[in-house]
Amino acid sequence: MTSVEEAAELGREVLAAVNNRDWDAALRFYAADAVWEHNLGLGSPAEGVYRGHSGLRRLWLTVGEAWQFHFDEPDEVRELEDGRFLTLGTFHITGASSGAPAETRYGMVATLDEGRIVRHQFFNDRSMALAAAGLPE
Repeated sequence: MTSVEEAAELGREVLAAVNNRDWDAALRFYAADAVWEHNLGLGSPAEGVYRGHSGLRRLWLTVGEAWQFHFDEPDEVRELEDGRFLTLGTFHITGASSGAPAETRYGMVATLDEGRIVRHQFFNDRSMALAAAGLPE
């Protein structure tokens, strides 16, 4: 079983790898058959379900082509009653072609098995992440 402290540390390490665009380092934290649900219901260009390491890499490369981004230290990591983990935080983006900056408050719900992420639900909308976690806003 993973503690909230271990999940928070894992999350920090994943975000550091993603911030550095070190996809191989980030993938070490995901099971080979991991599923990433990206912005489902938000209508974003990369919205979809990505499976396995090749799917996650494809997502990250697609997003990285359109945006420069940096995730701040998470604001909050909480263990849910069913063993999943909710992370709330902020990331900063700049359009790769437009140069337009923006700040987004995100939420994600992660399911871990044997210390690796097996399911990752990511939302650019905290209220949707809270709903996915079964929590009120």
